[in-house]
Amino acid sequence: MPYPSGGEVTDDPKWLEWRRGGITATDVADAANGTYGGEYGVVARKLGLITVEQNAAMERGHRWQPKVADAVDMLTGFYVVGEETWCQHADNDMIRATVDGFLSTLAEATLDDVEGVLEVKTTGLGVKPNRERWGDQV
Repeated sequence: MPYPSGGEVTDDPKWLEWRRGGITATDVADAANGTYGGEYGVVARKLGLITVEQNAAMERGHRWQPKVADAVDMLTGFYVVGEETWCQHADNDMIRATVDGFLSTLAEATLDDVEGVLEVKTTGLGVKPNRERWGDQV
């Protein structure tokens, strides 16, 4: 069976509520690296004390994801499937992540057909990539 799609996630109220209800890969990376307020920022966002408005960098990342997925397909031969899939740990549904995509040699893939995960990151001009945070997120 093909992957379910989480759909457009940038401002989907259902997706935002789902993220607030658990600990996401982004939350873990922020807490571990002290980014975006670190662990205190994560807790404050979960409690609704602060909100994060989508900025130009976030918008650019979401806008580039399908283009990067197309390039991955053309350059590697892997299909990108299951884009924006909402994932939860099997034993603890508080552990969550939205996967940019899964890599498969089959266009119509199931979980058993997946050979890797696609995580798309972009940076602006003159912005140093935060590879440590990205690694913790993935």
